[in-house]
Amino acid sequence: MSGRRVLVIQDFYPIASAMQAALRNADHVADITDLGDEGLACAAADDYDVIIVDDILPDISGFEIIRALRNRGFAGRILFTSTSYDFAARALALGADGIVTIPVDYDALLESVVSFKAPV
Repeated sequence: MSGRRVLVIQDFYPIASAMQAALRNADHVADITDLGDEGLACAAADDYDVIIVDDILPDISGFEIIRALRNRGFAGRILFTSTSYDFAARALALGADGIVTIPVDYDALLESVVSFKAPV
């Protein structure tokens, strides 16, 4: 299944743009932002199936984003990007559904996006 709506919240532009390109090439809609607060605003204003959140952003942490999304009732998939196993474990405990390791395995990323069954 293709055609997921994906938001990438990632402040390192080469990673964000590469994720966006990979997602778009697989027929997904992919938006990017480099700020957590802007990402939360985008998530509130649009209906995303998957949100990919970086661990460390210039304004707020990825942990705060996960917590805010879940507190707002976001039922889609949250994927957390990190190079740290400790950060990844914490993100999962806060409500992330999966981890995208850095460097990014784009095949695994696309599989994580496609395999998610959106709430009905």
